[in-house]
Amino acid sequence: MESGDSIETIVQSLLAGTAVPGTDPGMTCEWWWVEPGEEGLEYIGRVVLQPEPGPREGHLHVAVRPSRRRQGHGTRLLEAALPIAAGRGFPSVVLACPRHNEPARRLVLGLGATPLSRGSAVDRFNLSAQAVVR
Repeated sequence: MESGDSIETIVQSLLAGTAVPGTDPGMTCEWWWVEPGEEGLEYIGRVVLQPEPGPREGHLHVAVRPSRRRQGHGTRLLEAALPIAAGRGFPSVVLACPRHNEPARRLVLGLGATPLSRGSAVDRFNLSAQAVVR
């Protein structure tokens, strides 16, 4: 897909399974996860991959709706995002975790992320884009 593609072309390629989202390494890309719910589509979470200034590094944002946490959705979002990051040429991604969010910290550390910096409210971690997610 190219940035000049019409929305109809993009939708058709997504429906056909021929679209490869987030293939431009210089562009931020975002995916939302929705599932059928009792009242239509229900938001589960989202992942955003954006280039970081510096040596070929991406910043990965993962968010899961509070009512859907602790069900493996964060892991599944990472499973989907890490191969895309690797395909865009990022050897690693940076993840930021609020210091009070212990489940998120356990998730990234459990995948082998290494601490980069410790802030007063947020800690930053580095995770290989080749990390094996189970």
